[in-house]
Amino acid sequence: RNDGAIGWIVFNNPQKHNLFQVDSTGTMVTVYEKGALKASFILGKSGPTFSDSYARLVSSNDVALVGGGFSYTFNRPLKEWRDRTIFSLPKENIKAVEFQFGDTTFTLAFQDSTWKIGKDSADASTVDGLLSSLSKFEADEFIDSIPSPLPKMTAQITVGDAQIRFHELKEPAKFFIQSSALPQWFEVQPWRANQVL
Repeated sequence: RNDGAIGWIVFNNPQKHNLFQVDSTGTMVTVYEKGALKASFILGKSGPTFSDSYARLVSSNDVALVGGGFSYTFNRPLKEWRDRTIFSLPKENIKAVEFQFGDTTFTLAFQDSTWKIGKDSADASTVDGLLSSLSKFEADEFIDSIPSPLPKMTAQITVGDAQIRFHELKEPAKFFIQSSALPQWFEVQPWRANQVL
């Protein structure tokens, strides 16, 4: 069909590929399944509505109008594809958090249906804020080369089997963070780090 319906061939003229950005100006998408090439297509500009785009299989001159908002899905910076998660655990599964600040160490633990530090009860709203932030603790940026010299470790949080190490840089203010669960280093803004510290 040639009426512009979603999923149907819109045109088959190679001279118009540049008009719809299904040439070298588009986004090349290659799909693999278990290491085997399944499809390769060029995603072009948005279609008549926000939720559709023009696309062309690399092996064809046929250009189709496809639905699903593909332009936004594929045209993102590299860091948007990466997982920013430093630590993730449902709030209800966190039963203890150990804090270490230099020589000072203490544990926040759920005991006898209340959160305590030692024998003292902890402030419920402060604990709830901490658990909310810690249950889905995410980075602001990725660090692919370890800064040298690495600032001294200023704090460590232990939750379950994971240790999260905080290295504070004063100027410009930010934290370099690494979890024992993975080798990736992350950068976190002070306000976000302070939510869990």
